[in-house]
Amino acid sequence: MTDNVSSLGIGSYSVIQNTNFVVFGLLAIVFAHGLGKILPPDSKASGWARLAAIAFGLGIMLAGVTLFFAGSAAESSAVSAHILASFVTFFAAIGMQLLVWGALRAGGRTSWRQYSTYSLVSGILTFVMLIIFSYLSDVYVYHGLIERLLIAVPWIWIEVSSLKILSVSSRGKQLESERGVLLCKAVLAGGNWRPKFDPKTVHRELQIIREDLHYSLERRTSGVGTGRRSPGGCAPESLSTARA
Repeated sequence: MTDNVSSLGIGSYSVIQNTNFVVFGLLAIVFAHGLGKILPPDSKASGWARLAAIAFGLGIMLAGVTLFFAGSAAESSAVSAHILASFVTFFAAIGMQLLVWGALRAGGRTSWRQYSTYSLVSGILTFVMLIIFSYLSDVYVYHGLIERLLIAVPWIWIEVSSLKILSVSSRGKQLESERGVLLCKAVLAGGNWRPKFDPKTVHRELQIIREDLHYSLERRTSGVGTGRRSPGGCAPESLSTARA
């Protein structure tokens, strides 16, 4: 807790830590792509948030690459470049979180209100922790602990955001599949199909319709096509997936 995280990037086993920087940076760029998919397209903050996420990933990669040239010396131009890349990364993380909050706020995503507020709080907390770390790094013996707390804030936000993106994607695939079953039933019945008058079946099919309407609205505001399935692609065997 008295050493910086970057100290693991110098020495005999530094290749492990530095490779970790590069891999995480690549994953952060993939995250930026997913983040751009769920943000409202009509907000300028959405595009800037995606660019900030890409800058965040590139900054982490650069922070790892520079230490490959540091050797065993803790004082070198490579280490100075690493420190500069690290600060750029932290500021990109702050901007990324605040821009996501701004994009969701401008897009009127009321169903994402809690996540939007969390992004704002996390961005502000990251900035505060960066100021504290910068001030205490040379005077506090446990500055390594402060740095790890600083890193934890945006890293946890990224994990929460990734789960949010995955949840939206998974829910969309499920609704597309179940909606396709309903359409196929109606088409194969010549347009005269009605749900079976069974409370559980009716309740589930009404729930599908309700969730479908809510999900379609979300996707429309986020700029992702609804991808509605064409009734012409129905086949009797497709009904085997229908729920009782």
